[in-house]
Amino acid sequence: MVLTFIGYQLFNQYKPELVQLAHHQISKQALLHSVREHNLQAAVLLVILTALMSAFPGLPTSVICVFIGLCYGSFVGSVLNIIGNTAGNLLALTLLNKLEFLDEKTRENHWVKAISRMRHPRLGLMVAYMIPIIPSFLVNFTANKLRIKISHLCLVMFLGVMPSSILYALSGNSLFNGFNKRAVILWACVISFIVLIYFIHKDTRKKLAAE
Repeated sequence: MVLTFIGYQLFNQYKPELVQLAHHQISKQALLHSVREHNLQAAVLLVILTALMSAFPGLPTSVICVFIGLCYGSFVGSVLNIIGNTAGNLLALTLLNKLEFLDEKTRENHWVKAISRMRHPRLGLMVAYMIPIIPSFLVNFTANKLRIKISHLCLVMFLGVMPSSILYALSGNSLFNGFNKRAVILWACVISFIVLIYFIHKDTRKKLAAE
């Protein structure tokens, strides 16, 4: 219900640009200028939408983050994405605490077990927040299970969501500005990092199974 309301408000905000774009009545530069002239209300709505979508599993938060980068550019877009994603993870953690969600299947998930068994679980959580292939729900579930202080967890979340938030903003900005070397380098680093984590995690699972 809340998502529908916010979506409707955002549609009204960007309706003039959508209509002009649909009828090919606006140039690329004029469209860029128009979408980046929107007021603070649109930015707040997009941050709230990002937070709500990142708090619940299965919703395409990345699409909104890329759109924010398109509308507000690399720097402002990155800031808005970081705020939205951090707030969303805090919201998810709050819901897990209130609902006292206990799911044995989730507790036995290999990602949950791997992070929980680390010598430095806060570092493990931060890295897990950085990796898009690990569902944020599982990371938040693990954080809730470990009972880490909220002040420490806020910093872990902030640092963890930063790389992907910046990456999505750069990607959105490049939709208007064309090839962006920084975005390509960041994507290459993230993919390499994910592959490395995958093989480390696979090796760890084999060792645990052997024990």
